Amino acid sequence: MKFHPAVRGLALGGVALAVCAVAGVQTASATPRSGSPDGPRPTKVATTGDCELASVTCRPPRPGSCTGYTSQSTPPATIRVLLNNDDDPVIATVPFQTYVDDVLPNEWIASWDGEAIKAGAIAVKSYAWYWVTHFGGYLNGDPTQCFDVTDDTDFQKYVAGSAVTRTNAVIQQTWPAAARVDGQILQTFYRSYLSSPTEGCGFAANGTTMSQYGTQACSEANTGNKYNVILGKYYYPGLQLATGRQLHTPHDFQFLQTSTRVSFAAGIWRIDDGYSTTFHFGTTGDLPTVTTAGDGFARIGVYRPSTHAWYTGSPTGTIAHKITFGAAGDIPVQAQYSGLDHPTVLAVFRPSTGTWYEASSTGAVTAKIRYGEQGDIPVPGHYTSSATDQLAVFRPSTGSWYVRGSAPVRFGTQGDIPVPADYDGNGTTDIAVYRPSTHRFYVRGHATVAWGLTGDLPVTGDFTGDGKADLAVYRPSSHTWYVHGGTSRVWGVSGDTPIGRGPYHD
Repeated sequence: MKFHPAVRGLALGGVALAVCAVAGVQTASATPRSGSPDGPRPTKVATTGDCELASVTCRPPRPGSCTGYTSQSTPPATIRVLLNNDDDPVIATVPFQTYVDDVLPNEWIASWDGEAIKAGAIAVKSYAWYWVTHFGGYLNGDPTQCFDVTDDTDFQKYVAGSAVTRTNAVIQQTWPAAARVDGQILQTFYRSYLSSPTEGCGFAANGTTMSQYGTQACSEANTGNKYNVILGKYYYPGLQLATGRQLHTPHDFQFLQTSTRVSFAAGIWRIDDGYSTTFHFGTTGDLPTVTTAGDGFARIGVYRPSTHAWYTGSPTGTIAHKITFGAAGDIPVQAQYSGLDHPTVLAVFRPSTGTWYEASSTGAVTAKIRYGEQGDIPVPGHYTSSATDQLAVFRPSTGSWYVRGSAPVRFGTQGDIPVPADYDGNGTTDIAVYRPSTHRFYVRGHATVAWGLTGDLPVTGDFTGDGKADLAVYRPSSHTWYVHGGTSRVWGVSGDTPIGRGPYHD
């Protein structure tokens, strides 16, 4: 299995500057590889026409890309790869995901911790995507004979048919994610290490280059860090991993563009993330809260009614932030009041006065709005095309919905449980209720669906990953999640509260 100390992207044989066929561009010496079965290789020196062959022009200063592909939100279907077959280079068109499958095991060690490999998968994918949207090079001085990348470490090491099961699974899991800055795919440089093979997690990070050994030092097994945290330690200036659509996915703890099944009871979180992760965060009497930093990744937290304290958890399950905010009887209603791509705003609804209070990061009240009355159920959501979540309440006594800035809507009746979510995938929250007496979901503008049994609890989330909220219930008697049109899953223990349970929209 090959492993290289090279800076990926500029020149993966370890060249620290771009190697081009442009007069006056200098190249830096390469760092010999370590860890490869065939041992260190000699330093590459640019020749006229670059990469390794004189007939190849690499990274020309040209606008656009080889194929004209420019999307920063949808991965390309294919990539044009220059196969450096000695003195007879050939350009092959390869399915993009196949290319990533056949690069990752040649660049990362497949036996490493899964989160380290996931970080590598994002780097490999994003780097390749970057070059599909830029002019990689061309043959024989003819720009029409162009390619996106080469198959060697001038770009990334590609070996057709070298994919392995473990790295393929990781690539599939992380496929919805890519590294972006200001909405543009990042040229994700990486190398074996930034200082030494034994360097710690994030050591010598400069915001541009990831350490491969560092990803293993940062791994969940060593530090509890997930791959999004690992990437952020190295590509930290404004790193974005989510698209606008992915930001809509509720309680997504894995960033797989699906809602994660999570349960909570007495300070114990159980997260169905493939690792059966359990966090001890909170205590008996705490209410679970789920927040995001505006990056699409869900984070655990609790609201403690007895002290009105909010605790936000770090990805490792330690306390990342604490504020005191609220009063007795308040209901936590955290939401994206500043926008989907901004951190969650902590807020409470005070039923006694029908008043909403929003907090700053220090716990100071930043907004106080009277909207609702005693007996109303708060149901904040993204009900309009606005960039922010809106204040909203469901009034059981009349079956009416009130969304701030919109006309009231009569939908539902006494005893219904509000379950607002984006059921049609159009980016806005739909008004919806679950009727326990008949086990039916009613979604405004959609057909009624019978789903569940007596005692079931409705839960909201996109558990199938199709960009639409699913009709789903949690059955406490068997700890089973039932998703309409999806698969059932046993997750949780007796007494657990499923995250996403109505009427509070986590």
